[in-house]
Amino acid sequence: MRVLLAAYACEPHRGSEEGFGWNWATHLAGQGHDVWVMTRPLARSAIERAMTEAPMPNLHFVYVDIPSRYRRFIKGLFGVYAHYFLWQRSAYREAKSVIGRQEIDLVHHVTWGSLIGGSWLWKLGKPFVFGPVGGGQVAPAAFSRYFPTRWREESLRTYITVKWLPYLPSTRRMLRHTTLLLATNSETLAIARQMGAPRAELFLDTGLPATYYAAEPKYHFRDHTAHILWVG
Repeated sequence: MRVLLAAYACEPHRGSEEGFGWNWATHLAGQGHDVWVMTRPLARSAIERAMTEAPMPNLHFVYVDIPSRYRRFIKGLFGVYAHYFLWQRSAYREAKSVIGRQEIDLVHHVTWGSLIGGSWLWKLGKPFVFGPVGGGQVAPAAFSRYFPTRWREESLRTYITVKWLPYLPSTRRMLRHTTLLLATNSETLAIARQMGAPRAELFLDTGLPATYYAAEPKYHFRDHTAHILWVG
């Protein structure tokens, strides 16, 4: 299969969204698919170094940037999201060019993995996979003390997610044209189905190889209290 992958964040030897994009790209190629990855030029040197060390002839990178005239306005938290939306527009144009040169069977938007961010790539008229994505979950008000300086921002995100997102026409159109949506949690799954996604399924966005796990779980409790470590 020939796959066009949109990975705004993609970089080897990194975690979070960067590692997410890189692992989807390399594992799809490792399964024998021909993969074209659209990503930012930010990590180009690291990607090219990794590809030199471990070549994958069926993995191709297309570097997409936003127009230079917008860069001086990209500042702060607002600038982060503005850059992402501008990049999506540039990626859509580049995707049409790639499809004009290559026969593509499937388009897959991987990063950012956010329902709120959406994607333009459903407009290409190809089978379209979106995700795994989250963004539908909200923090209960009882947890506000764990957000000492960010609860106002979290409250705004909650308002957008609950009151605004389900009625956003652009997101509803995207979801109705999504062949498969992969949701990382039940809250996002419910919103996606409510907004008209014809096929939406739960799918974890992280994992570890089987060799990572011990044959038997190890317990180190010194008392009767269970200590839980939440990472990510």
